[in-house]
Amino acid sequence: MRNTLIVFFILAGFSAVSADPLEIAENYLEFEWTVRDSNVISHYTNTGDPHRGYTNLRPCDWVDSIGVIITGMPYHYGGKDTFAQWQDDYESNNFGPGAHSWHWQSVAPNSTTWAAGIDCSGLVSYCWGITDVGNCNCDTLAERATLISAEQVQPGDAFIRTAYYDHTRLCYARLEDALEYQWVDVIEATAAPYNKVIKRQLTIEEQMDEDFYCYSNSDSTNSASVRSTNSRRRKAFPNPRWVKGGKSV
Repeated sequence: MRNTLIVFFILAGFSAVSADPLEIAENYLEFEWTVRDSNVISHYTNTGDPHRGYTNLRPCDWVDSIGVIITGMPYHYGGKDTFAQWQDDYESNNFGPGAHSWHWQSVAPNSTTWAAGIDCSGLVSYCWGITDVGNCNCDTLAERATLISAEQVQPGDAFIRTAYYDHTRLCYARLEDALEYQWVDVIEATAAPYNKVIKRQLTIEEQMDEDFYCYSNSDSTNSASVRSTNSRRRKAFPNPRWVKGGKSV
């Protein structure tokens, strides 16, 4: 049955070219694509080796979402896809949507040769205008950035953890009605349970409790647009929009 499935991906037509880190993050967040069969299973391997493709134990995240329109580029461990690269990969059904650390190894074959998407450091790197994105990870982002205090955090800055389970997310907005707890909107490429680029609300305090530190892009010549801080804390974050058969559900 797996071999009879047919697939392609519909692209939203966003451009990755932007001077505004928040606009770049928005493009990855709002990017829409349709899950279709052959891309999901095209790199299934019956060897059971997750480094060579999706397996029964480590399947594609989207195998149960055939025909669903997803909002947010898929999470791919080690992924650094621009929108043009995504389009090239999927037009010929060569790549699957996203992969995880268990699909990765330092020598070929690895998931960069058969899966597409973006990871946390790839997203922040593009937002910060870094040219050598392929060589960036959470450690190198922290090394090139400027450590700042929680009070100094502005939209376009990042929260980075390098102590264990490296991760980074972009600050999208600060909420002025929640200064006591320092609530912020963040955009991040994250794995389970979302497996894509999402937006959600967190406090700076809880992030620092989890060993995240606050960083400003010291090399950037672009200033992030200051977003209105009149937004209020919402209960619906993250709020991925799932669409089945073209209708919201």
